[in-house]
Amino acid sequence: LVVMTKKKLKLPKIGDKATLKSWLKEVGDRVDIDEPLIEIFTDQGDSVITSKFSGPIFRTDIFVSC
Repeated sequence: LVVMTKKKLKLPKIGDKATLKSWLKEVGDRVDIDEPLIEIFTDQGDSVITSKFSGPIFRTDIFVSC
């Protein structure tokens, strides 16, 4: 979960397991719509999650729900 200008970005359903590989942006960086934001690893391989919003990144908290 990424909070960008008080908006929450939820990761899409991507199989049973996903591991955060790396953040491609840091707190304070600006991101645009469809810009690569997060790299994840799944049982199907590596994937890049793009931003659905534009603006500065204020926090990068991760919440897991099952």
